[in-house]
Amino acid sequence: MTLFAGEGDLVLTHVSTPYAATAGSFTVVYDDRLAEQLSPSQPFAGLTTSAIAKQLASSCPQAAVLVCDNPRRTYADILSSLFKAKTQPAISGGDTVRIDASSSVHPDATLG
Repeated sequence: MTLFAGEGDLVLTHVSTPYAATAGSFTVVYDDRLAEQLSPSQPFAGLTTSAIAKQLASSCPQAAVLVCDNPRRTYADILSSLFKAKTQPAISGGDTVRIDASSSVHPDATLG
């Protein structure tokens, strides 16, 4: 991944789709039509291909434009490393109740 344009010290606060990108967003721009949807006045980081980088840098001068070969895959890898899936052990409520480990149960819930 290479910084094509913009500031390298931009503070990112959240991830978003290109359609919802605001100041502090980290997003992926894998299609030139997505580049047209981004706000030109927002400082965000956009991960894209070298073919789209010039268009993105031109239309969004406040953006940090990052270039890689496969932005969709790289974006997924980055998000996977930042946000781990929440796991919990299976919960049992005696002989009659079983709750799958992938379920979410309110901490104050009681089974009976």
